[in-house]
Amino acid sequence: MNILVIDNESMFFDDLISLLKGHHITVVNYKELRIEDTSAQDCIILSGSHIPVSNFDDKYGVQIDILTHSKRPVLGICVGFALVCHAYGHKDAELEEYSPEPIKLNSIKKDKIYEGIRELEAFSDHRYNLNVEEGELVILGKSDKGTEIVKHKNKLIYGIQFHPELMTPKSNGKKLLINFLKQVIPT
Repeated sequence: MNILVIDNESMFFDDLISLLKGHHITVVNYKELRIEDTSAQDCIILSGSHIPVSNFDDKYGVQIDILTHSKRPVLGICVGFALVCHAYGHKDAELEEYSPEPIKLNSIKKDKIYEGIRELEAFSDHRYNLNVEEGELVILGKSDKGTEIVKHKNKLIYGIQFHPELMTPKSNGKKLLINFLKQVIPT
């Protein structure tokens, strides 16, 4: 499978790439990204970022264009989640307190992303929460911190607020990535 991974300068980027071994991976830094970079790809993954979020349209305009116009499947992680939500009209709010930690996720709606997963724990390292309301995006999972997983109603676009590439004792992040990729090209 050909996967375009957009590097939004996540501290955990190498962990993400290691989970995608066995696929043909093209990495493009978000500052150098062009719409044309998506043409030969089966799917796109938007990485997280350690850079504080502001001016989405100025900083991440090409990714927002990809999310709203491309027909390619997309998985947005952390800042990628925020970009998915922003592209479809949702605004972020800073959390009252920042504490990177494992979180327990509650499934809100049944979806293929959860296939084979009974309990889901993930590593949360975000400073923002998006107040997502049902619209073009469907809320699939929540934690005590807020919305954690969304999916577009009509496109194969997911946003995951946490870091599936970081392992915890009960983590199923790798399985979430596999479940996304299985939807792109079913086995």
